[in-house]
Amino acid sequence: MKFATLCFLLLSAFHAWAAPLPSATEGSEECEPPAAVIRAPESVIRVGYTPFGLMIDERLMLNSLKSTLTPEKLGHPVTFRQYAAHDLAKAVRAGEVDIVFSESPFYQALIPEGLRSVTTFVCDVQPDPNRNDGTTVIVRSNSPIQTFENLRGKTLTAVSRDTFSGYLYAIRELVRRKLGDPDHFFSKQTFVAGRTQSDVNEHVFNDVVSGKSDVGFLPLCALEEMSRRDPSILSKVRVVEERLTDTVTDCRHSTPLYPALTLSVTPRISASMSKAITMDLLMLPKGESGFMWSVASDFQNADNLLKDLQIGPYEYLRQTGLKRIWQDYRSAIITALLLILALIAHGARSQWLVKKRETELKASIGLQLAQREKMERLQKAGAVGQISGLVAHELRQPLSAISLYAEGLEEMVRNDAIGKKEMLDILHSMTTDAARASDIVERVRQYAKHKAELKPISVREAFDKADEMVTHFGIGNVPTYVSAFEDATVLVNPLDLQLVFGNLIKNAKEAAAQQTNESPQLLVKAQVMEGFICIELEDNGPPLSDRELADLNEVVTSAKPDGLGLGLSISRNIVEGIGGNIVFKRRFRNTGLRTCVKLPVSAGTVKPLGD
Repeated sequence: MKFATLCFLLLSAFHAWAAPLPSATEGSEECEPPAAVIRAPESVIRVGYTPFGLMIDERLMLNSLKSTLTPEKLGHPVTFRQYAAHDLAKAVRAGEVDIVFSESPFYQALIPEGLRSVTTFVCDVQPDPNRNDGTTVIVRSNSPIQTFENLRGKTLTAVSRDTFSGYLYAIRELVRRKLGDPDHFFSKQTFVAGRTQSDVNEHVFNDVVSGKSDVGFLPLCALEEMSRRDPSILSKVRVVEERLTDTVTDCRHSTPLYPALTLSVTPRISASMSKAITMDLLMLPKGESGFMWSVASDFQNADNLLKDLQIGPYEYLRQTGLKRIWQDYRSAIITALLLILALIAHGARSQWLVKKRETELKASIGLQLAQREKMERLQKAGAVGQISGLVAHELRQPLSAISLYAEGLEEMVRNDAIGKKEMLDILHSMTTDAARASDIVERVRQYAKHKAELKPISVREAFDKADEMVTHFGIGNVPTYVSAFEDATVLVNPLDLQLVFGNLIKNAKEAAAQQTNESPQLLVKAQVMEGFICIELEDNGPPLSDRELADLNEVVTSAKPDGLGLGLSISRNIVEGIGGNIVFKRRFRNTGLRTCVKLPVSAGTVKPLGD
């Protein structure tokens, strides 16, 4: 397979060498490159190159290029021009050159401008196209300098600040070893560019040997080239940190190796022309010193050098402040700004929604307040009705008693039918009823002001007093039967509890008196359970409908002319005010009503069951 591929390449190269390249007007039917990349026949192909590190390199490589890149082969006039490194970079950016021959880091730095590598030179002593360029750092043979760190504060002679093999490769080693700012590492730096290349390298050598400089930077193989003319020079200098284990080249060196001089083309060279140039150079026979063209595949070390020295596409790393931050974190900054804008938009939208919700809530609260205000007005009106009903309902009993006592006393006095003792008894009863009426008025006043005084009251005692009061007025002549009553003490206003029981007993007896099927009666029992005393009152009155039962368990005002429904509402408020409740249920066999009053018991106040 490899043999067949090699034959194909050789055959293709032979055809490309034997015939001139087609011009823009000589289109071919097969594999014709796009017209947009074919140059006009009258245009000139401009070749720019940087100074060579060695005279032999200039002689061999430049002659090889000039013999290959000819008008006959390219179909266009061809010019060659040498530039300083920084001037060649400007020319590439300005579109003033089409083909570039330079050191590999220079090519790597201009890849963003569209440069693409074509070939790289190799020779017998530098056979690897990826590793055949570097720098030799020399000092006098008797110098105490052994390492790069020992170079600090010394004097230096080098070719030029812009050359890689003559200066920058060695400077990168200072940066990699973090030995300080390269611009201030040496006490003095002397550059000898401008002379012929052999004179340049010999000048560097002579400055070191003569003691004018402590150290010199030479391009790779420059020391060997000078030793061929004068073998004694090797005894006059010593190589600093010579890389003896790196056997890829026979030339002594102090730095890592990089791809050598590289031929590259700009986008103005068509694809077909770039291919033809590549094939022509690769098929040239091996020349003097084994010189020939090859293809480099690894420029990573050259890219790392640019980054370490912060030059070329990494020059922005030299910047400080906002520009550097922008260059280093552009993507993160843009992402953060977008997130901030999204958060601002979200915050604005949330604020708008909150304001909208606040407006809705204010409107709702306003409506609720208006409804509450209306409810309070209704409640106040109801309270007035309840108090009026309470006064009329509760005062009617003692006032009626006082009236009856007064009428009876008057009649008996008129007829001289009463003694002193009987008169005193009647007057005592009238005083008692008057006091009771006064208590009722005071209780009503406290009720209106919500200032009821709570006292520990016996539930059985309050119930008996209420039952006695109701019986005193002979409501329906309905008897009360107490089956079992477990007494307890509750914290409540005494009058409150009597009012509750009085209303419930009166309601039950009046209901029982309405039925004719059996003897009316009221059954009562009480039991203490889980901190509450439950008093049950059962009457055998007529059946109640579901609606009537539901109304009893709600706060409603009765339409009964005697006002007992109002008394029930007041009773419910009193019981619920001390933490209890009143529940109404149907009695067994769906007749009558069972009223359950649940009151919280004071601790340690439970008494045994009794009749």
